[in-house]
Amino acid sequence: NIEMQLDDGGNLNVQQRNRKSGFLRPVRQSVLVPEKAFEELPLYKEKWEAAKKGYDRLCAEHEARLAMPSGFDRWFTPLAPGHNSTGKSTSSSGSDAESLVFSALNEQHCKDAKTKLTTEINKAECKAEETFPDALQSSESVESANNSFQDFMAASRLGEDLPLAVTMEATGVNLSVKLTSLGKRNLDLGRSLLKNWVQEREGANLKKLAEVQFPANWLSVDNEAEGLDFQPVAQGSPEFAEVEQLMRHETGLAPRETARQNLFTNKIVKVEQVIHRNLWRKYYRFRQLLDNPNEVWVKHGTGSTDPALVCENGFNRSYSMRDQGIYTAENAHSSDGYVMPTDDQTQKQMLLCLFAAGKVYQPPPEEYCQTTECQRKEPPKGFDSIRGIVKRVGQDVDFALISYQDNQIYPFYRVTYE
Repeated sequence: NIEMQLDDGGNLNVQQRNRKSGFLRPVRQSVLVPEKAFEELPLYKEKWEAAKKGYDRLCAEHEARLAMPSGFDRWFTPLAPGHNSTGKSTSSSGSDAESLVFSALNEQHCKDAKTKLTTEINKAECKAEETFPDALQSSESVESANNSFQDFMAASRLGEDLPLAVTMEATGVNLSVKLTSLGKRNLDLGRSLLKNWVQEREGANLKKLAEVQFPANWLSVDNEAEGLDFQPVAQGSPEFAEVEQLMRHETGLAPRETARQNLFTNKIVKVEQVIHRNLWRKYYRFRQLLDNPNEVWVKHGTGSTDPALVCENGFNRSYSMRDQGIYTAENAHSSDGYVMPTDDQTQKQMLLCLFAAGKVYQPPPEEYCQTTECQRKEPPKGFDSIRGIVKRVGQDVDFALISYQDNQIYPFYRVTYE
């Protein structure tokens, strides 16, 4: 019988044992590389290749896990603790619960196997990046969105055990998602699940947008009814007093601590709620699309147009006397010069409006009245409205809040005054 054993130095010791006497004598002692050993000892080649096949499989599984991004662990069945055979060069790695021993003729063979496996995994690794505008809710964090997607995958039959690493980043409400997987098929499946998740969220948001809440002081509102309705506000009521205060004082974006008081002294004789369900729905949904509605009260004079027509049809920028904007005032006396008198010419009517200003652009005072500012057709990119100076008397300055969207303003009250 021929017996072979590797010592710690990588030397192959070969001995011959007599079957009858059991006498053991060295036959030859040399340092062999596998190729040379194969030539001289065919039996060694057969055993070595059988062992190498098993080692390569275990090595590939373990190294694949090490090379994967976080979240890929579940792709592999946990390995039992490895063993270390005496007289063999080994390299091991793993956690306390799992370990794997690489066995080869020497340490270099283990390193070569790792290098080759890492190269192959890098070739097989597939990545993709998707961007979804407005996919995040205004108050939602990236971590919350990531958890939502993981829950969506876990609830899906296809995504439950999918080896997919997900990285999310946000720019405002826009969501950028990076996916990493081994193999194009897994990556395509991950992209499909991601798009289904986004569509499900969009559907939920559309459903939320469809649920319109009407103002609490609109009593007995028929949500299905259309058309305009004026509801008088009783004089002496808290609502009438609140409207009167809003008309007399500076509103809009004027700082509360410096807002001027009692600027409008005309006698208010009538206040009417403007109830138009369809117009309110348009305003309400526009307001929901803003990151921060920044809703304020403003005044508006309709010029030569009957205020009732504005209340019936909504605001229309094509009637604007300046550029393409709808001008509203923070002070009622600024709008007083742009109102339409009643038929008997003894009274005037002004609209007290809700304005979803959003993010407001405020140009420097010295620049606002320049031609470029007065001919705008929309606010600067990233802004929803503009606040600019329309009148300056001494130290007093009157501001206008300007909209470039018809549904950004709702005429909440029609105020009649002397």
